[in-house]
Amino acid sequence: MPRLTDYTVLHISGPDAERFLQGQFTNNMNDLAEGSASFSACCNAKGRMVANFLIAHFHNTYWLVLPTTSAALLVQHLQKYKVFFKADISDKSDEFDVMASLGQNPAYTARGDQQQLTLQLPGDLQLIISNKSATSQTEPEGLVAAEKWHQQRMREGIHWLTSEQSEQWIPQQLNWHLLGGVSFNKGCYTGQEIIARMQYLGKSKKTLGLYQGPETSTENQQLFNVDGKAIAQILECYPCADGEHLVFAIVSADPLPENLFTDQNSQISLTLQNLPYTVEKTE
Repeated sequence: MPRLTDYTVLHISGPDAERFLQGQFTNNMNDLAEGSASFSACCNAKGRMVANFLIAHFHNTYWLVLPTTSAALLVQHLQKYKVFFKADISDKSDEFDVMASLGQNPAYTARGDQQQLTLQLPGDLQLIISNKSATSQTEPEGLVAAEKWHQQRMREGIHWLTSEQSEQWIPQQLNWHLLGGVSFNKGCYTGQEIIARMQYLGKSKKTLGLYQGPETSTENQQLFNVDGKAIAQILECYPCADGEHLVFAIVSADPLPENLFTDQNSQISLTLQNLPYTVEKTE
C-alpha cells in the first residue's frame, strides 16, 4: 500500500484551540471553516519557519499533516505557548495512516468521516488520512505510489521543511505565501512583524526554484551561475525519470536563472522548471 510512512498526523483541539493557533500559525484560523483546509506554517520570533504543513478543520478538531521529524519540533515549540490556553496537542501516528492519492476536486477541502479523511491540495494532489483499523480491512480507492505523488508535489512547488531546515527560512522564501499559506491581514502572530516587513518593504533576495538535472545533485549542495558564483543551495532532490532528479533550490537571483550548475566550471547543468504559480520578487 502506498503509504507516506514519514508523515505524521497531529490533532489539536479544545475550547481555546482556534485562539491559540491564531497567535502561532501564518494562516488565518478564523477563515478555516469546518470542512476546509489550508497550507500554514509556525514561525519563531524572527519569522523563520519551525515547520510548514497542511491544516484541516474537521469534526471540531484541527488536523495537521507534515513530515514526522518536523512534527516533533512543532509540538515542542507549541508546548511553550499552550500553557496559557485550554488546548490539547496529540500525535495520531499510531492511529492513522497517511496515503498518497490523485483526484480532481475543489482545492483545499477536507471531507470524510472519523475513520477516513481526504485532504485536497493543488494540482489534483490528495492526502488520505485513514484509521489503521479501517485501512487493514479496506484499502482506499485511487491510491498512487509515493514516488509519483512526490514528483507531482514538487511540480506544484510544495516543499516541506525537514528537521534540519527548521528555523532557517522565512515563508516567502519558500513561496509559501503564493500557496495561500500566509495571511497578511489576520493580525499579530509569532514572527508576523518580520514576515510583513519582507512582504511590504522588500528585504529578501532568496526564492525557491524548481530545477531538473542529473542525479549528482545532493541536499545542501551549493549551485553556481554561469560565472562560477555560488548563488543557490539545494533543499530537496527527488528522482523523476531517466536517471534525473527534480531539485528544489533556494536561489539568490532575480529573475531565476534558466540554468544552474553543480560545479564552478559549468560542466553539469540543472534546468529551470515552470511552477503553476508566478514567483514574485520578495525582496
